[in-house]
Amino acid sequence: MTHTIARLVAAVLLLLAPARVAPAGPLADPVGVLALDTATGATCFIPAGTPKTYMGEPIVLANAGTPQVLTGAQVHFVSTTGVAWQEVRIRMQFWDFLNGGFDPLFIDPVGEPQVTSLGARQFITNFYYTATLAFATPIVFTTTGPHGFTINFQGQRNGVLADTEELNPCVRVTTPFAVGSIFLEAPSYGYYRNASGLTDFNFLQSDWRSTTNDYSALMIRLYARGPLTPTAWLPNVQR
Repeated sequence: MTHTIARLVAAVLLLLAPARVAPAGPLADPVGVLALDTATGATCFIPAGTPKTYMGEPIVLANAGTPQVLTGAQVHFVSTTGVAWQEVRIRMQFWDFLNGGFDPLFIDPVGEPQVTSLGARQFITNFYYTATLAFATPIVFTTTGPHGFTINFQGQRNGVLADTEELNPCVRVTTPFAVGSIFLEAPSYGYYRNASGLTDFNFLQSDWRSTTNDYSALMIRLYARGPLTPTAWLPNVQR
């Protein structure tokens, strides 16, 4: 499969803060309309369990237009290592349909995975970061949903690019979602991780996980009807 790798043409804004400490306050949002926001007012927690190289959600979008179109995302993630990476990539696959309680969880991928390179990076152990991404190709859904998305991180060491569990999407709890929703049972909601070992951006129903708190979900913002404004690297420490 050929992936489109968006480098500096993608808007990428990195912010960092200690995981489990700093809630996500107002950020300099890219141009666009929020279609899903589980991040505002939430705190980043490191997801438990392994494997978790692929994590995802069934989602209900707001404000995405007709047809529903996504143009970018703010991805919140935590680094569990201070290793120097030769390259870091964020990969996101979107799905048009849920599979009605059957396996696999999602059906009908919307295009190929959106792949954004963050270049060579060295993160701080147990700090959380926010990457603002502009999709190289807009995500155009054929239905009004619910839809799905899956996120995966890859890191390159010694010339080898591979999936990694040392960079994880943040899990958030307690705070109600600001925009849109997660298409899972309220009030616990939850998320999926590839506990079954799948690496094709999909999940089994048994891959569902939750916490003991309400409103558990992956911490993310999705944007509709951009375009997003390309942004240079602006590291800002929030302590």
